[in-house]
Amino acid sequence: MSQLRKDIVVPEIAKLTFPHTLPRWLLWLLSWIVQAAAKDPQVGRALRAPLGLRGVNDWFQHAVQLQQFKDEFLASWRELKLDAVICPVSATVALPHSETVNVINTFSYAMLYNILNYPAGSMPVTKVTSDDVSNMAKYPNTTFGNKCVIKCMQGTEGLPVNVQVVGLPYQEELVLRVMSELDKGLRAEQDG
Repeated sequence: MSQLRKDIVVPEIAKLTFPHTLPRWLLWLLSWIVQAAAKDPQVGRALRAPLGLRGVNDWFQHAVQLQQFKDEFLASWRELKLDAVICPVSATVALPHSETVNVINTFSYAMLYNILNYPAGSMPVTKVTSDDVSNMAKYPNTTFGNKCVIKCMQGTEGLPVNVQVVGLPYQEELVLRVMSELDKGLRAEQDG
């Protein structure tokens, strides 16, 4: 926040940074009020997440926990003998640029590999159809996040639906190779 204090912040980013300009006690209280009003515990947890780190010692403990998570993830990857993983980039299709901040939690697939520092490449595999948009309108809208996703899906017909290909650190060439093979396979299916 100190780096942004004297900078111009676009409105989309301001939505993410504003809560962190508040005193800790007010943010804690606000997180519970917003969670109750939105009827979505995920919103409250997201607002409270930075409150768990109160000083340098907490940051070091967090770094240790993060490294343990990375080690466990890598061990599981190797135990499964994976070369690469093909998975969603987001829990939604491509969205209008101004809407992504409203559904930031849907990018957890991409965030995971960013946190792990694993190389990943994103590529389109299909496009949003009118059926996709109408089916999304019927999706359960019981949480704040679901309501935002349904709203954001309006007008997305024709936008790309992407997957990401993920590899282990320093395996960027393997990621590109898998993406190339996937692209060839998709083109052959379209032509055939």
